[in-house]
Amino acid sequence: RIAKSIMDDYKNDTCVGKYYKEIHKRRIAKKNKGKEYEDPPFSPGTSYGGLFHMDYAGLKNKVIFISGGSGYLGSYMVRFLAEQGAKVYVNGRSNKTVYLLVNKLLEDGLDASAAVFDITSEKETQHFFSGFDSETIDVLINNAHSGGGSGGVSGGTISTVMSEDYIHSYDVSVVSSHRLV
Repeated sequence: RIAKSIMDDYKNDTCVGKYYKEIHKRRIAKKNKGKEYEDPPFSPGTSYGGLFHMDYAGLKNKVIFISGGSGYLGSYMVRFLAEQGAKVYVNGRSNKTVYLLVNKLLEDGLDASAAVFDITSEKETQHFFSGFDSETIDVLINNAHSGGGSGGVSGGTISTVMSEDYIHSYDVSVVSSHRLV
């Protein structure tokens, strides 16, 4: 099964398939003392933790929804994905922070739209998606987080956090994911 999976990836134009093709091409070039080496059609980048960072050409024209997209980590993901050619929906509860980020992305020539609503509210989630145009969402990134055992809504440490904080964290991280799907 593993070999079949590897060959399927090799035959298809996926990031993994491109990686396998590049490895194969470099081995051939090494055998031929570099005579047939060509620049790869993607940039394998650098290695980080054993993983190769590749070109994300497959994201071009994809519609991506990112919950918690106006936060610290979310805003970096939103910018990166938009720079790769994706249309990003930036989700957050604050009109000010969401529109500040979306307007900056639009000024930079990137494709972004605001999705201001609280993902823990089923009513707000349904209201947003009832007005959603005919586009389908290709990628959902559930980045929203409330803290849970690391301080949670009421703050504090793991030893002082209230059980309600864990419940709220579960609602933000797990239940809302289901709500968004």
